[in-house]
Amino acid sequence: MSGDVGFPDLVMVRQDRLIMAELKSARGKTTLEQDLWLQAAKRANIEVYVWRPAGIEQIEKILK
Repeated sequence: MSGDVGFPDLVMVRQDRLIMAELKSARGKTTLEQDLWLQAAKRANIEVYVWRPAGIEQIEKILK
């Protein structure tokens, strides 16, 4: 299934946490397919993020 169009760039598991993250450039936009995957993950109570380089401090906090 991970070969499906729009599947998030990162899927991470740590103990009881499951995180999906889409990686974008500063001005990059998510596609419709990516949005659909991220919305489905949110409905499944998965932590979902769209990460950009400017958000590195927030990313580091989330991953600690």
